[in-house]
Amino acid sequence: MSYAELLRDPRWQKKRLEIMERDGFVCQICASKTNTLTVHHLYYEKGRMPWDYQDESLVTLCVDCHQAEQEGMYDAQNGLICSLRNKGYDNGDLEDLATAFLNCKENPHTLNNIVDILRNVLLQEPILKYLNTELSAAYNNDPSIFAGDIPIREKRALV
Repeated sequence: MSYAELLRDPRWQKKRLEIMERDGFVCQICASKTNTLTVHHLYYEKGRMPWDYQDESLVTLCVDCHQAEQEGMYDAQNGLICSLRNKGYDNGDLEDLATAFLNCKENPHTLNNIVDILRNVLLQEPILKYLNTELSAAYNNDPSIFAGDIPIREKRALV
């Protein structure tokens, strides 16, 4: 079954409507209410059906913002990987970093914090040591490490 066929599946159509309702039928990047809307997967996992993703990994975008996100995705991912590789990080380090991202679901602010950490760490300290310190504080409910109270979805709408 092709990806286009999967997107016509009633399970995806139901999930798509739920996400658009959650987001108030507004593009979460440009806040458009008039452009045609779509639901964007923030990431893909091989073998996973489009409707089997957590709601947090789906976001309502207008077709223009969706196209821009898709076009910029490869460059952004490649740039991050190249930056980490240039700092000497190997596949094991990258897997550990991916695990840290996946484990931050318990606290919606932790992901924002990890992004801030990455901005600083790429220029300074070894990533995993720094992440371990920061994530340990996050899981002990230390509010001092959080940069802001706005979830990513809402931050995108403010841009």
